[in-house]
Amino acid sequence: MKRKSSSSSAAKVPTVAENQRAASALWGIDLLEIRRAKSCGAPGFSGSRIYRGPLVEWLRANPLPEGTKDEDGESESALRKKKLRAQTAAIEFRLAKDRREVIDRGEAVSEWQRAVNIMQQNARIYIDDDAKYRLWVVRCKDEVGTVNG
Repeated sequence: MKRKSSSSSAAKVPTVAENQRAASALWGIDLLEIRRAKSCGAPGFSGSRIYRGPLVEWLRANPLPEGTKDEDGESESALRKKKLRAQTAAIEFRLAKDRREVIDRGEAVSEWQRAVNIMQQNARIYIDDDAKYRLWVVRCKDEVGTVNG
């Protein structure tokens, strides 16, 4: 009885995968490439099973067209991942806004302008009367420390 050496069996790559995700994980082929091959009628697909040899041959013979990469050289899958991250960030921002953890820039600007207008109205009261103005300057010095001007 002959025994198989353990090193040769450990180095073998499975030739059949049960589904597209398994094929991608087993063989390191991008899942989008596998889907593209199946939709183009590549050999190696039988039901949900995928046979490595015919698929790899087809992929070598049919590389991605030039138009599937953007000007930075990113693949379609990388662009999809980038889009998903951007959509996730937008959703997280909307949730934070709903929880009032952040506010919209326009809202912040309008609130800031409202606060400045209130301060200006209060300052006008003191500026119109010289005695009140001097009292206001003293209060400002006490609160701020110094007044430039």
